[in-house]
Amino acid sequence: MDGIGKRILELRKLANLSQPELAARCGWDSQSRISQYENDRREPSLSDIDLLAKALGVTSQHLLFGTPADQQDNSAGDGSTSTYRASPFLEVPLSRITINKERQPELDRTSDNPAAISFKALQERGLNISNLVAIQLSDDSMRPHIESGDVLIVDTSDLSPKDGRVYVIAYGDEWFVRRIFKKPNGGMILTADNSQFREIDVQPSDAEYITIIGRMVWRGG
Repeated sequence: MDGIGKRILELRKLANLSQPELAARCGWDSQSRISQYENDRREPSLSDIDLLAKALGVTSQHLLFGTPADQQDNSAGDGSTSTYRASPFLEVPLSRITINKERQPELDRTSDNPAAISFKALQERGLNISNLVAIQLSDDSMRPHIESGDVLIVDTSDLSPKDGRVYVIAYGDEWFVRRIFKKPNGGMILTADNSQFREIDVQPSDAEYITIIGRMVWRGG
């Protein structure tokens, strides 16, 4: 398993996690195990590899066999070789949004069907995977740019509206995907790309009822 320590280190930094934070994600009390793995002073067990891979948002095979540019030939014992290539994608939990009794959104990230975003997209946009969730759009409000059934990757740390960007928003007892345009008086206009859906003009006095869940940073059909 040459190089696994380096891969753990690189993936941890890519996810903007400290050693204690990664250890906590794995359910470990101390960061020393992470340090030992990264410095190749200790070889992780298969169960630890599974925990680390899940915490870092990659597959166990990715952690074992390298980055997308790497490959490793393993002898099958009969003179043939089998080539392993790591996936170029990071897994992002597919979440379900619910609105609680206080009309606040809650994210259920327990889905077993994660979405995937490429390493390249993650690096180019400076995204932290620990802030990302995936949701599935179930209406035609954002056609033709986003279709019903598309999966959206949402950065839950980006909560300051920027004109023309697409956000996932909770308003009242429902949530939806809209473009936000700010008004000089402190209000905002929420627009759908599909003109059949009404525009929502939010007055400054009503802004407290708007909760921004995050900004869309990627979509896949």
